[in-house]
Amino acid sequence: ADLPLARDPFGQLGALHGPGDPYLNLWILGWDLDTISRTPADVITGRVFDAQIFHPARQTLTYSDHFVVVAAMVWPLYAIAYSPVFAYNAVLVLSLLASALAMHLFAR
Repeated sequence: ADLPLARDPFGQLGALHGPGDPYLNLWILGWDLDTISRTPADVITGRVFDAQIFHPARQTLTYSDHFVVVAAMVWPLYAIAYSPVFAYNAVLVLSLLASALAMHLFAR
């Protein structure tokens, strides 16, 4: 079986090829992670929502899912690897594992 994500978690996105939500989600997560790394106070002041899209409009990250909490959870991985693709793949794998654990506990 070919497992491209396991073979290259830093270069392969755990998503189908082509445009769509995974690439938007990757961009949003990358923006959050970069903002948390550069100016962590922006999360508290709300300036993290002033994403560089639809300029000069403000608070544009609120137009979609913002993933600020998710970014805060995987930020340690990003700080070590400095790869938004790896952070995205980690969120994907960890969410699958958490779902499996939750279903196991629910079934018991």
